[in-house]
Amino acid sequence: MEEMLRELIGVVKGMNGRFDEMDRRFDTVDKRLDNVDKRLEDVDKRLEDVDKRLDNVDKRLEDVDKRLEDVDKRLDNVDKRLEDVDKRLDNVDRRLDNMDKRFEVVEGRLATLETNQEEGFRQTNERLDRIEKRLDLTFDQVTATTEDVTDLKIHLRAAGR
Repeated sequence: MEEMLRELIGVVKGMNGRFDEMDRRFDTVDKRLDNVDKRLEDVDKRLEDVDKRLDNVDKRLEDVDKRLEDVDKRLDNVDKRLEDVDKRLDNVDRRLDNMDKRFEVVEGRLATLETNQEEGFRQTNERLDRIEKRLDLTFDQVTATTEDVTDLKIHLRAAGR
């Protein structure tokens, strides 16, 4: 029995040694778990910061998105207005082309009128020259006739006396 008791004491000592070893391992695991807990707390805090920052980024992205929508609307409006201006410019361009054609016609007519006017002035001057010559001849004839009549009166008075 003593031997059994010794064996039992040996087994108990072996068990105590194993329990001590297990206690040390548990302490090590507890310390490591404490470190992991601290790290997880740090990670949680960092994740909270990241969440806050992501919330801020989301808000800013929403703001930017709204502003971009506004800019898109304004650009659409500008595009429509530019289309209207483009149509109006096309209309003005067509009208200017028509004006150019009309000016060409008017210039042609003016050139014809100038030519006709020059010819008309020339013909009028020729007619006036002819009329002036006829008037001069008529005046000369009237003057000659007046002189003849005056001479005749003088002769008649002289004869009738």
